[in-house]
Amino acid sequence: MKQIFWKTPAFLGAALLIAALSVFIVFSASKPSVAEDTAAEAPAAAAAVAEEPAGAEAAENEEAPLVDMIAATTERSLGDPNAPVTIIEYASMTCQHCSNFHKNTFNQVKKAYIDTGKVYWIFREFPLDRLALRASQAARCVTPSMYFNFVEVLFTSQDRWTRDDDPMMALAKTARLAGLSQDAFDACIDNRDLEAHILQNMHTGQTQWKVKSTPTFVFNYGAESLSGAQSFEAMQKVIDELLR
Repeated sequence: MKQIFWKTPAFLGAALLIAALSVFIVFSASKPSVAEDTAAEAPAAAAAVAEEPAGAEAAENEEAPLVDMIAATTERSLGDPNAPVTIIEYASMTCQHCSNFHKNTFNQVKKAYIDTGKVYWIFREFPLDRLALRASQAARCVTPSMYFNFVEVLFTSQDRWTRDDDPMMALAKTARLAGLSQDAFDACIDNRDLEAHILQNMHTGQTQWKVKSTPTFVFNYGAESLSGAQSFEAMQKVIDELLR
């Protein structure tokens, strides 16, 4: 009897082999290769790596603060810290009596006592109004070596900038002469920490030395004090007594 071919063992074996190969091909086609997986992940990884340097570069390129608080809050002084007499002056930038003292007396005291090593002079702002506070802030932001020159300019030109139609603009122009740009001036005026430092100095003067008006001069940390636009002779008398 002739055997039907599709029922023969050879046919059945070939059929099973073909079926197995078909399943393998279908499975392989449906599964992405390692290369395809890597290609899919690469853009995301590249984007993440690219973002890190950009963020770091942005941080490095960020502008530094315009107000150097360490420099701005350092004590402003003239002379030898080891001098036998220390004088603390409390003054308001808009105070006319302070202006008169600096125009008529201060340079004589500086020449006779500060420059000769006999007096150590400390200047502390005691703003009596908001404009004086802003002027004090601006003074604190100029280069420290320019501070006393700037203060002298503020006092000698006080009648002009305080009576200007726009005193803040006039103050900013004066500050530019001392090297303070408009941006630096604005940052300085807006700095609340610097404002607080000046007001704290003022509070210390009120509580520790009983300062009530400007100018007030505290000699040797409370040994003596004078208030008002003192003459050179009045300052000389107290200083010479302390030098004995």
